[in-house]
Amino acid sequence: MRGAAILDADGHLHSTYTDHYGELRYATNASGVWAIESVAATYGRSTLVGAPSGDIHVLYGSATLTYTRRSAAWTREVLDSGDIGRMGLVLGTDERVEIAYSSRGWSLGSLRWTTNAGGKWLREVIALRGHDPAVAMDKQGQMHVVYFDAEDGTIMHAIRQ
Repeated sequence: MRGAAILDADGHLHSTYTDHYGELRYATNASGVWAIESVAATYGRSTLVGAPSGDIHVLYGSATLTYTRRSAAWTREVLDSGDIGRMGLVLGTDERVEIAYSSRGWSLGSLRWTTNAGGKWLREVIALRGHDPAVAMDKQGQMHVVYFDAEDGTIMHAIRQ
């Protein structure tokens, strides 16, 4: 099972996972009983974050990188395609989405960044040889990405300002 889990401000669990049929599922006990729903008929990695508004933001993929947000219903946007590796997702205080992910489509794989700040998705390469990103947002709203440099075997730190 590939998935992720978070606790909301009230201590309720929210989780994404891939079931044995290869379908991405979302599960929560926010209502007091477990509720499970389908997010996508796909297999791959996923990560999620909860927003102060109560919305759940999910990032998933293997052949495509897809962002989805659940408020009243799921909305989906395909952000990239290719051989998608590990990914990280954080929200800014204004609920802008910041994403780091590895794309193994290039020789050693590249580490990419994308955001919907300003109302449209922007993307750029963080490193040409980056894998396994871990992400965090600091108090100033800057995204930090720690990743593995696949060519020389070092851990790197990048800050998006």
